[in-house]
Amino acid sequence: SRNATEFALFPEMLAAEAAEAVPEELMAVLQDVSHRLPHAKVLPWSDVCLERCMSRGEFAIVNRGRLQHSQTEVVVKMMHHKDCVYNVQAAQDLLAEIRILFELR
Repeated sequence: SRNATEFALFPEMLAAEAAEAVPEELMAVLQDVSHRLPHAKVLPWSDVCLERCMSRGEFAIVNRGRLQHSQTEVVVKMMHHKDCVYNVQAAQDLLAEIRILFELR
């Protein structure tokens, strides 16, 4: 998933001052992501240990990683293009991607 999920999956990373800059429509989409996921799937960012970069695109970086407590391998997709982090369409695309991945699992 994308870095936009940091707001949804890693809510502690959204500082108060950043929350003011996030459009209301975008926050609604991101909150929808976090409410649709089972509680067990919502992780604190501190539980994720990033490893090597697997891919870098125009808007996102994909890293290998591990969950600190279980050493489970994970893939972390983070948006790096500043315009996308606060983009409603990017958040909606993220939600669609999460839905597909969740159904595959």
